[in-house]
Amino acid sequence: MHTRAEKSTYMITGTTSSRPSENPEYFIGILMTLIRLPQQTTDIIITVNVPFNTSELVQAEKYLASPRVGTTGGGGEKSQMLRLGMAVLEGVLREFEVLDWGLFLEDVPAEGEGEQGDVEMEGVRAA
Repeated sequence: MHTRAEKSTYMITGTTSSRPSENPEYFIGILMTLIRLPQQTTDIIITVNVPFNTSELVQAEKYLASPRVGTTGGGGEKSQMLRLGMAVLEGVLREFEVLDWGLFLEDVPAEGEGEQGDVEMEGVRAA
């Protein structure tokens, strides 16, 4: 990743349950990485969703805890499906690159400072 500033990266994992009309045992693993860009005063979030939508996938997953109490998960061994999802996320992070640092606003006056009124950004008006 090109950076002209320091960055910090944090990985977060979690799950969400399936739709009520679907099998309640199924769930979606969420792999989220937050890239903090302090000099740009912003964060970038990259998320990969890993569906555990068969009984076999649910039973094989021992690392993520399903949102449904009493199902698998809880810090054991990662399933092949979760490892594949993590590999996808690692590949995205390896290839991720900021090509236009101009996308990040710099020297924006704090609230109450500078001119009053709307700010115009390249043809887009924001109140």
